[in-house]
Amino acid sequence: MSSTAGALCPDLHVALEAATVGAAAICSVHSPTSDHAAPGTAGDVRSKGGVHSDLVTAADVAADRAIHQHLRRMRPADQILSEELNPDWQRSGPPGATGDGAGPRTGPLPGRWWVVDPLDATSGFLFGVGEDYPSVMVALCVDSIPQVAVIVFPLSGRKVYAVRGEGCFRDGSRVTVTPPPGLGDGLRDAWVDINQYTDGQLETEAVRRADAFLRRTCRLVTRMCPHSGAVARLLGPGPGLAAIVHDHNPQHPKQQPWDILPALLVLVEAGGSVRQLGGQPLDPFQPKGPFVMARSAAMAEAIVAAMEGGSTVCR
Repeated sequence: MSSTAGALCPDLHVALEAATVGAAAICSVHSPTSDHAAPGTAGDVRSKGGVHSDLVTAADVAADRAIHQHLRRMRPADQILSEELNPDWQRSGPPGATGDGAGPRTGPLPGRWWVVDPLDATSGFLFGVGEDYPSVMVALCVDSIPQVAVIVFPLSGRKVYAVRGEGCFRDGSRVTVTPPPGLGDGLRDAWVDINQYTDGQLETEAVRRADAFLRRTCRLVTRMCPHSGAVARLLGPGPGLAAIVHDHNPQHPKQQPWDILPALLVLVEAGGSVRQLGGQPLDPFQPKGPFVMARSAAMAEAIVAAMEGGSTVCR
């Protein structure tokens, strides 16, 4: 951990510890010696139902429970919003006005709230896709504005974290995003990924337009499913992942606050850009539609223009 970030924000230590105990719970359930799971599994698996048919495993629940216990011990006066144990953020009231791109000025979470995704990319974890699957994501919001965010990858031990106004860090070193080398006219040499719906019938027309535009324009367009702490891949140097298009149909919401808030703060503090349709700042509690996370504002704006029916390529 950066000594600067740690000195400036004691809550960062709590967030890192919480994500780490969640990661340990995942590894415990995942271990071949665990009492809860057969070798190579993540314990009991079931579908949550609904239009997305998201999966939940014993590891998801164990991680959420471990994180809750740690946060209750370290910050007993704070509230917790989490995907498995306490997902109903709407009970706190309707979202408020959006702010500066790193969160709303007012919103549904007054006071101090920890927002937790205890196991991001359950299906990728189940299929053993690789050490980047899954991730544990924890953010602290104060009056609905993210202040601290942590992403931990249990199988590799890698950590990415950010403090509002103080930057983004990876395993102790400060990181910033840079456009991939040789971009030239912007997207031509870029790799862009689309975070899609499992059910293609729910895909928005805006993302269909973006897909067609990007495939004519970019070096590489992928639709990798599932995602796991994917924003961390935007922090890499060189010609790696340059942007992610997140589909979101408000009638069938795909992106939830625990999916968005940690990634949003990490990317903004690393110098990246987040854009949604209409040029409005992204409300992580209620996105108005698809949105883009990119290494540069010019790249994000070009993709949003394509989603809105334009064909601008950033220069």
